[in-house]
Amino acid sequence: MSCIPSSPARSAFLFVCSALTLLRSTGAMAEDCDCSKLSFGEKQVLQLLADRPAMIGVLDEDGPTYKWACEQFTSGYEGRRIHWDYALPHFGLDSEYVSWTGKNFLPGLVRISGRQGLSGVDQWMVLLYELENIKNASEMSRLVEFSIETESPREYFIREAVQMEFDAFHRLKRRLIQWAELATGEQLSPREGWVMNVEENFDE
Repeated sequence: MSCIPSSPARSAFLFVCSALTLLRSTGAMAEDCDCSKLSFGEKQVLQLLADRPAMIGVLDEDGPTYKWACEQFTSGYEGRRIHWDYALPHFGLDSEYVSWTGKNFLPGLVRISGRQGLSGVDQWMVLLYELENIKNASEMSRLVEFSIETESPREYFIREAVQMEFDAFHRLKRRLIQWAELATGEQLSPREGWVMNVEENFDE
C-alpha cells in the first residue's frame, strides 16, 4: 500500500505518473485484440496478462473471480478507475496499491511482482488482495493525516493500519469461499494460504 500525500511540490509528478500510466494501459494492448467492445477493466486485465503471462489460464474468463477483477479496475477505487501499472512494487514487495491523498480526480494504481517463484495462482491472489485493499485508501489517508496532525504514537498508527489490511484479507477470504475458484485444494499455494489461513480475530 502507498498513500501519496498531497503537496504543491508533487502536483506535476502526480499528473505525469497518471498520464503515462493511462496512455500505456490503453495503448499497448495485444495487436490481435478488438478492444472496441471491452470495458476499461477488461482492457486493464488483458494488459496485465500480457505483462504477467504466468497468470494466463489460471481463471475462467467467464467466472466470477475474473469478472470481479475487471469490475474493480473499472470502478473499484471509490467509484473511480484503477490502472494496472507494470512497474514492480517498491521494496521488493509482491504487490501494492497506490492512492493519491487529496487528489480525488486521479485513478488508483495496482502493481504486482513477476518475480521467479511467484506462481500464476499467487500472482492472482496478490492482485485480488490489492483490489480489495485499495478500498481502504480514503480511510488510510485520513489515518496518515490524523497521525501527523496529532503526533499520535507510532504504535497507534501501526495497529490501525494493520487492522485495515486484516479486514481486507477477510473480505477477500469471504469472496474466495463464495466463488470457489481459487484456494479449493488440500494443498494451498503460499499466497492462497496467506489469505485463507488468516486468523479470525485481529488480536490473535
